[in-house]
Amino acid sequence: MTQACGLLDVRWDSQFDRLCFQISAPDLAQKNSRRYAKLLAELTAGSGCTEEEILAHGNKVRAYIYFAQERLKREGQLENLKGKEKYPYQLPPVIPAF
Repeated sequence: MTQACGLLDVRWDSQFDRLCFQISAPDLAQKNSRRYAKLLAELTAGSGCTEEEILAHGNKVRAYIYFAQERLKREGQLENLKGKEKYPYQLPPVIPAF
């Protein structure tokens, strides 16, 4: 399963990380309240986490992806991407802070 994030085509090891990433999208709760409520219900029921914990984890995942992209840029690994091409990036499971 992949998802484009900036210049990265993220391959997820953890479905939980992917769903937390999706639900923590800026303004998702306002722009698509039904989708937000559905995702939140699935995540809280399946994980036992609170909304705050899920959003905090999603933001942590977003930070990992951001810093991975920055590191790859500094290393020059994103220089040769053309057009809408994305760099394949395997995201290891992110350890929750809770």
